[in-house]
Amino acid sequence: MLKALQKRGRPVNQVLVVGDRAMLSAEIVRAYHRAGLKYLGALKVMGEKEEMIRGVSEEELEAHPLDEEHYGVERTYTFEIKEEGWSATDRALIVLSRVLRRQKRKQRARQMRERLATLKVIATERLNRRKYKRRAYAWEQIQKQVLKRPGGEFIRVLLEGEDGSLRLSWEIDVEALREAMVLDGKFILVTGDCRLSGAEMVARYGEKDKVEKGFRTLKGPIRLRPIFLHREERIAGLV
Repeated sequence: MLKALQKRGRPVNQVLVVGDRAMLSAEIVRAYHRAGLKYLGALKVMGEKEEMIRGVSEEELEAHPLDEEHYGVERTYTFEIKEEGWSATDRALIVLSRVLRRQKRKQRARQMRERLATLKVIATERLNRRKYKRRAYAWEQIQKQVLKRPGGEFIRVLLEGEDGSLRLSWEIDVEALREAMVLDGKFILVTGDCRLSGAEMVARYGEKDKVEKGFRTLKGPIRLRPIFLHREERIAGLV
């Protein structure tokens, strides 16, 4: 890519590489720095990144609007390759997207409704019948159909009694749900470009989705009428 840019006379220091979470490892960021490329991407929210988000309150985010749907608070993030003694600290933006938050909560509510409906069916139509008479089998199915499915992590299930006389009860794990909701709609953007404002970081990163959706459209099924070619000259003309 660098050779192609240089060949076309494009200054490398004015290029901004926008990538997704898979393109933001310490090794990749080091390559950007060494090549003099500016970059913008999102971090995978796990471990210390999750704590970064939890460390910014809703009040602080709402005090820093970026546009009608986004809020952002600046921090820094350090990429490190310990075994090679390399590190770099770049700008980070903790972002709250109202749109993503609504989508996530709507999705979670649907998933939880589905899991609760499954529990009701197990309790009223299956429990203490056939294989569901056995406690081990019933619990295995509860885990498989509810607890290990999306939304199931927010439900506490209690299976009591002996084989053939089983009782099933459940309740919402309010504390786990509350903890998860803190992260809804939030993500971390990191950039090596000091010129970008918070609003520009969000806008540029959002433009990436338009390109990806374009690729999905191109890769999708396209109905075309066949073209029958009989002469080699015609075939060569289409290559």
